[in-house]
Amino acid sequence: MEEAEAETEDVKTPHVSEPVPHQGKKYYMEFDNLLYPGVPDLPEYVVSATLDGNVIIQNTLGCDWDDETDNVTGHIEYGANGEDFITFEMKKWTWIAINPKAEAITKEWNANNDRKKFWRDFLLTDCPTILKLFVRYGKTYLSRKVLPSVFLLQKTPSSPVTCLSTDFFPEKASSFWRKDGEEIHEGVEHGDILPNDDGSFQMSVDLEVLSIPPEVWGRYECVFELSGVQNYVVTKLDQDTIRSNNAKSPLTTTSIAVIATMGCVIVIIVVALASISFKKIHLAHRTERSSTPSSDIALDTTPDTGWDTASNTGSL
Repeated sequence: MEEAEAETEDVKTPHVSEPVPHQGKKYYMEFDNLLYPGVPDLPEYVVSATLDGNVIIQNTLGCDWDDETDNVTGHIEYGANGEDFITFEMKKWTWIAINPKAEAITKEWNANNDRKKFWRDFLLTDCPTILKLFVRYGKTYLSRKVLPSVFLLQKTPSSPVTCLSTDFFPEKASSFWRKDGEEIHEGVEHGDILPNDDGSFQMSVDLEVLSIPPEVWGRYECVFELSGVQNYVVTKLDQDTIRSNNAKSPLTTTSIAVIATMGCVIVIIVVALASISFKKIHLAHRTERSSTPSSDIALDTTPDTGWDTASNTGSL
């Protein structure tokens, strides 16, 4: 153990420093692994400890490189069942147990100089080398500018209106609400910039609208700005364009107009069909009456005397 501590003191940590303002770009590369017990073909250098019980180990490691200062940093973290377990201290090159159950493991790892050298070489040499190759051959892709798709969202009529900007690239962007062309801060809450699965980004900014009269909503706008792009994406606050998952939300003006128009058309069609049917029935009755023979409907005006005409004639 004393020998391990002596080596740790002699180890220097190149390029590990506090960040300073600069104009360069910072690139990062990260590897994520979920290690399930009993799954075959896992790297032996990753599965280096056995835990009691059914435990899922998550391993995250990566490196950052600044293309202006050439500063390189790295990180390694282990988690157990979703909780922090072990981390690697870059400045001292020491494994630290976040969970008391990991103390026996970190003690063994810190005594293993070969293991610490492996990870030191990987974080400061191998990982940055791979990262620089990605940057070199993918610079056109990484330098692209993609404006977002913007949506207005609201959970309930009393909820804030969320201006969601998604699928933009790179992540250097800002979004805010403004009224009459001036940025506002009251009733506004900004969200974080989050990554999407395809490498693009998304961000949101909320506006409290409960105290804003509907007739002045048109004076409010959500503005999205992307670094390096002059054109802004401006979205007006409009009830008709808000997407909501509230089943009981009030109908928009457009929806009401469409439903009212359809209702009028249906009423007109029903009245027209009823009128045509009535005329056909009336005409049929008139036709039937005019075609009936007069002898069938004439009255018998012969008085009933009780005599048989034929027999009376014969007796005369």
